[in-house]
Amino acid sequence: VLVAVGFGIFFVFFSKAGTTSPQIYLTTSNTSSVATIPNSGGFPYGAAGDKIIACDWDGANGATVAAYRPSTSQFFISNTNASVYASQTFQFGNANGGYIPVCGKWHSNTGPATVGLYNVATATFSLASSNVQGGGNVETFVLGNPGDVPIACDWNGDGVTDLGVFRPSEGKFYLALWYGSWAVFNSFNFGNAGLTDYPVCGNWTNKQSTTTNEFSTVGVYRTTDAKFYLN
Repeated sequence: VLVAVGFGIFFVFFSKAGTTSPQIYLTTSNTSSVATIPNSGGFPYGAAGDKIIACDWDGANGATVAAYRPSTSQFFISNTNASVYASQTFQFGNANGGYIPVCGKWHSNTGPATVGLYNVATATFSLASSNVQGGGNVETFVLGNPGDVPIACDWNGDGVTDLGVFRPSEGKFYLALWYGSWAVFNSFNFGNAGLTDYPVCGNWTNKQSTTTNEFSTVGVYRTTDAKFYLN
C-alpha cells in the first residue's frame, strides 16, 4: 500500500509490506529524484498499519513526521526526520474508528501544529486544540460527503491551516475556509475519478499572496504510475 502526503516543497511517502515498519522517503526536489532527507535510503518510523503525517510539531523547526496507529488511535510524534523514538505519544479518537489523520495550525498562525481526525464514514472532522490525551478542546464538524479524503493546507496565505476534501468518485477537490464556521469557498476537478489518485497539498513553487505569505495548492499522487501531478 502506498500513501502520499505533501507539505511545503517536500514530498513524503511511505510503503509497507507484511509486518515491516513504514519506510519514509523525503525529498526537497519537485522533480523525479531520490530521497535526500536524511539520505537516499530514507528511514523507518512507526509500525505496520500506521498512517504517516508531517507538521511543525514544536513551532520552530519545520515539518517532521508523526505516525497515527488506527488500532489504538494513538499518535507518535517525532521532532526530527530520522528513525528515533517518538517525542510525544497520546491517544485521540476511538480505536479502529475509521479515521484519516490530519494536522495543522488551527485558527492560529503561531505555535506548534496539532492533530486532527477525519471520520470517512460520517465526513466529520475532529480537530485537537493540543497534542495531549483526548486532544484538549476538540472542534468537531461535518465537511464533505462520506467517502471523501481530507486535506489540510493554507489556501489563502494567512499562515493558518485550512481544510478541504477530495472526492474520489468525482476526481474533485472542495476547499474550505473559516468564516466563523467552516465553509467551502472553491471546488474544482483535478485528478482522475476512481481510487487511483490520492490527494496532496503544499506550496510547490514558493507561491505568495498579496501579503507576501506563502499559500498552498493541491495535487494528486497517482498510484497507477507512481507520479505526482501538482496544480
